[in-house]
Amino acid sequence: MKLKSYSDTECVVVAHNQGKGKFSHALGSLTCESLPLTSSATTKSAKNTKNADSTQSTSIDSAQPKKIKDSTDSAQSTPLTFPTHSRKIRFKIGSGFSDKDRAAPPPIGTTITYKYYGLTKNGLPRFPVFLRVYSP
Repeated sequence: MKLKSYSDTECVVVAHNQGKGKFSHALGSLTCESLPLTSSATTKSAKNTKNADSTQSTSIDSAQPKKIKDSTDSAQSTPLTFPTHSRKIRFKIGSGFSDKDRAAPPPIGTTITYKYYGLTKNGLPRFPVFLRVYSP
């Protein structure tokens, strides 16, 4: 028996895309947005790829914030926290939906959980599949 390992993470729904064929009356796919994924967020068997522009990408789960001092306080300033990388990636998720999910898709702005099988050479999730609406 062949087993494929996968990873799962969250993204935010930014658009609904109309279906085609048997789904012409319903949802075809969701356009989602998330922080760039790194190979550390995938399984150990996934290849480690680097972007050609050599920008640092961070996983959603392992994003390390930069601490920047607030200039309003001089001696006892508390550092402000900002994410190290704010470039977001957009991709579509078109599988994993039940007919009920397609009839009433998650609203725009909702956080969803999806699974994927590694990353493409461009850093996008390979074969993303909808799992559920995220609930913390």
